[in-house]
Amino acid sequence: MATNFTPKQRRQDEHRPSPHRRRRWPWLQAIADEIDRLCRAGEHAVIACSALKRAYRDILVHGRSDVRIVYLNGTQQLIADRLAARKHHFMPPGLLASQFRDP
Repeated sequence: MATNFTPKQRRQDEHRPSPHRRRRWPWLQAIADEIDRLCRAGEHAVIACSALKRAYRDILVHGRSDVRIVYLNGTQQLIADRLAARKHHFMPPGLLASQFRDP
C-alpha cells in the first residue's frame, strides 16, 4: 500500500546509486497524513511500508496513542535474501545497507 504514496520520481530515484534522503520525508508525511485522516474519520487500517529507522516510525506516529506499529525485525542478511527474491520491486537491493544506518 505504501507504494501508492510513492511519487513516480522517487521510485525512479531509488534506482540511482545514492538517492537524496530528503525525498523520503514527503513520502512518510503523506502516509502520516493518511493515518491522521483515517483516525479522524474513526476508521481502521493496516498500512505496510518500510520504515526501518526509528526516525521514520516517529514521523508516522508523531506521538499518537491510537496508532500501533508492528515492526518486523530482521537481520540485514535476512532482509537482503527476501529483497533479492522480490520481482518487479522498485528498490534495488544495493540500497538496503542505507536502511540499516541511522540518519
